[in-house]
Amino acid sequence: MAHRFLRGIPACIAFLGAFAASAAAQTPVLVKDINLVGSTASSSPSLALGTTGPGNTWYDEFVTVGGWTYFTAFDNVVGRELYRTQGTASSLQLVKDVYSGSSSSSPAFLTPVGTKLFFRASTATEGSELWVTDGTDSGTMLVKDINPGTTSSTPNYLCAVNGKCVFQANDGTNGSELWVSDGTAAGTVLLKDFNGTSSSSTPQYMLSNSAETFAVFQANDSFNGAELWITDGTTVGTVLLKDINVGASSSSCGNFRLVGTSIFFIANDGLSGSELWKTDGTAAGTVMVADINVGSSSGVTSLFYGAVAAGKLFFQANNGTNGTELWTSDGTAAGTSMVLDINSGSSSSSPLYMEANTAGTGVFFRATTAAEGAEPWFSDGTAAGTVLLGDLYPTSSSSNPVYFCAYGGKCYFRAGNSAIGTTGELWVSDGTPAGTSLLLDIWPGTSNGSPLYLTAVSGGVIFSANDGSAAGTELWKTDGTVVGTALLNDIYTLVGSSSPNYFCDMGGKTYFAASDGVNGTELWVTDGTNAGTMMVADIYPGSSSSSPLYLEELNGKLYFYANEPTYGTELWESDGTAAGTKVFVDIVPGTASSTPRYLRKVGNRIIFYCNDSASGWEPWVTDGTAAGTKMIKDIYVGSSSSSPIYFAELGDGRVVFRASDGVAGSELWVTNFTDAGTVLLKDIYVGSSSSSPTYCTSWNGKVYFSATDGVNGTEVWVTDGTAAGTLMLKDINPGSASSSPFGFHGNKDRLFFNANNGTTGGELWVTDGSAAGTHLVVDLDNATTSSGPGYFASVGSRYTYFSADSGIGNGDEIWRTDGTAAGTVQLPDINPGLGSSSGTAISSGYRLKMHQAGNRIFFQANGGPAIGNELYMVDFGAAQLATTWDAGPGCSTTAQLPTLCVTDPVPGLQTHTYDNLYVGAVGVLVVGAPAAIPVVTSTGCKLYTDFNVPFFLAYAWVTTSPSHTGAMQIPNEVSLIGVTVALQGWILPTPSANGVDHTNGIIEQLGN
Repeated sequence: MAHRFLRGIPACIAFLGAFAASAAAQTPVLVKDINLVGSTASSSPSLALGTTGPGNTWYDEFVTVGGWTYFTAFDNVVGRELYRTQGTASSLQLVKDVYSGSSSSSPAFLTPVGTKLFFRASTATEGSELWVTDGTDSGTMLVKDINPGTTSSTPNYLCAVNGKCVFQANDGTNGSELWVSDGTAAGTVLLKDFNGTSSSSTPQYMLSNSAETFAVFQANDSFNGAELWITDGTTVGTVLLKDINVGASSSSCGNFRLVGTSIFFIANDGLSGSELWKTDGTAAGTVMVADINVGSSSGVTSLFYGAVAAGKLFFQANNGTNGTELWTSDGTAAGTSMVLDINSGSSSSSPLYMEANTAGTGVFFRATTAAEGAEPWFSDGTAAGTVLLGDLYPTSSSSNPVYFCAYGGKCYFRAGNSAIGTTGELWVSDGTPAGTSLLLDIWPGTSNGSPLYLTAVSGGVIFSANDGSAAGTELWKTDGTVVGTALLNDIYTLVGSSSPNYFCDMGGKTYFAASDGVNGTELWVTDGTNAGTMMVADIYPGSSSSSPLYLEELNGKLYFYANEPTYGTELWESDGTAAGTKVFVDIVPGTASSTPRYLRKVGNRIIFYCNDSASGWEPWVTDGTAAGTKMIKDIYVGSSSSSPIYFAELGDGRVVFRASDGVAGSELWVTNFTDAGTVLLKDIYVGSSSSSPTYCTSWNGKVYFSATDGVNGTEVWVTDGTAAGTLMLKDINPGSASSSPFGFHGNKDRLFFNANNGTTGGELWVTDGSAAGTHLVVDLDNATTSSGPGYFASVGSRYTYFSADSGIGNGDEIWRTDGTAAGTVQLPDINPGLGSSSGTAISSGYRLKMHQAGNRIFFQANGGPAIGNELYMVDFGAAQLATTWDAGPGCSTTAQLPTLCVTDPVPGLQTHTYDNLYVGAVGVLVVGAPAAIPVVTSTGCKLYTDFNVPFFLAYAWVTTSPSHTGAMQIPNEVSLIGVTVALQGWILPTPSANGVDHTNGIIEQLGN
């Protein structure tokens, strides 16, 4: 084998030096914030305590402990999580992103125990379990995975007793029983299994006494029915307090309310109906207070909305004569009486939502009369002191006041009418009709500000509300004045996102789909600069979206799916101009749609699938002409659909894909673009069951994919285009379990993907095409949690880029790997902190969001609250890495098309390999400056070097096999770092010597 290296090294250095570039950091940069239009986003602050508050009572405020007020809120970065505030804008804190990422842990049953807060929260790995916090991120932790694994113990009815938290939970063995926790895993134990079986006693409605030395609750031990129990937080101190309804029948006690040293509640002794009871924590001190509706009828069915003032319990009751009205009790029969028959006669005023005033002398509440409807009232416990504060919605219509909150001698609440919105706005009252007025119409006009969860804090009252602005429903505060009533924190801030996607290169530019917030999602183009990023055409005029998808280039034009009112969803083409962007073929004429999908370029054709309305969803092909656009084969004969998807090219130009013929299930098919050449390649899951081949990806002449044979779970498979050569590459998660590989991406040397071996979670894997060479690269997020690598892209053979979350608080960011653990590093954080930068995946997983274009990678990323999901780029020219990328295809005068492959060009030695050659072929490697526009020869071949600039050659060789590998000497000069050159092989083929074949063109940047 003869081989001659580059001649004229000094001249070569001078030539290369003319193209030298300056150094810059390998940092992702925002290309353009395409969508500057803001969007409404609500964090919807909530108390999140479940259905009821402590003791099964009405609970309408956030929870305060240690000078901090806790609540939950939502945003798209962390989901719904726990927050706290001291009532100032600067004090707002996310306590912890319990369910890491954008998923929600949905904290509930927030319960103060000493200086800590216990609560229920959910994660992907533990399910819904008990958590505790001291208000800091590091001090917020899972207490114990009571029901191990992803199954939930679902803690409920949390209550403080003697410095510990008692609660109901289900460990999966004993049913829902009583547990206790000191905030540590070791100190979290089953307190009592009341019936000693897997059946549930369901302890609930726990409420502690004022000293928190005991708590009462309802439980069913299967002997005494649902009765009154007590606990001091120890097993021996957990006993049946009183069998109120003697025997197996239930007293169904609940609605516990603390009044001084007693706890009032409702119970039914089987004789008197549901009536008012109280307990001091002893059996003897557990007695019925009064039989309000004498006899077996019930006088008290709910203390849900009661309140305590002036040492008495205010509540609603029905004596059988006056309807449901306002009552008070001091704990004695004589001191239990109706305050006032507000809706006179047997009709009911049904008093609700009671709130004691700050002086503790009376209560605010809602009551209903025939004349005024449901309106706000105040009572000091006497008939004369019980007054209507105002008919806020005049006549019999109701203002429906709710969320009463006492602060600073006044009470704040929500109420509505036809002028300000019927759901309601913020009102204030001093307890007199004259002192009751609208404080602020938060959302002006008839829309509703809807203040919720009013809670007194230092300096005022905080609440959730919506003023109709882009802020949405957020956290507000009032100090009792109009000017002092304003948005406190906009927790979920969301600007417009252009969400760029479906990138495709043509003519040295990158095309993609994006939305500017005005014209909908349309076709855009970028040259990598802000000024060079613009909309190509508004295909669906106005704010509607044509939603271009599956962009592919063929013969200098773009082909893609788009929607427009005249043609429906059809196949479109574009030459990169607005005028040249038009429907290509209206496969289903008129406004009906063929909906072409999953376009994939294969040689000089594009394969896709669509529905022509007669044959269902079947594979189609186009050569860029209307006449050459046709269905390949009706695989599932008739109007039924084979639903072909995941097209991927084999080394011989055939395409494999997933389809179903109605007999073999969804299996692996192959086509040579003819009806006869479109056949089932292999029935992997034999019979009518489906192996469901997914994420088919071409690499090194074969196709790799995910599938299941019904025995080994879903694993990584490979095919060479033959049934015998279609086999499982490796059982990564051994046995019937699945590793569920996806996101396959190959560079010149290796294939990367995401897989789960059952131990590490979904992490970065790599293969060289052999089982032995298929292995985990690195576990970025330790243990079973998944870092979720995806959105792969490569420039050259050394480095592959991807998105992943290492679990250390950065969220999803861009990473680089050379295929080793040590060589896998994170690029600079685009969205610092907990914010995740990466965009979301396409629902089909068919086309991902990172796109290599020359020596750049374009991708969608979230730049944070002020930017949203926009177009970002990593420029490897600026980074000065040794990289290579394709300039374009070659051409041949013979039956064989030669291909050129080179290693990444670092100073020193570079290898180049030719494949698909005739034996005895003579070749010349042409190296020179890249042509801005390739020269087209008389035979239609494209030449990628600029012949207006002097070039140099590495030649010549003769092959004795279909492959040839040689070496090219690159001068070992630091000054050459950053130089860009073009390479192409010119081949004098045999047996025909009457023309010259040309390999594909390669552009490379000399670098580190």
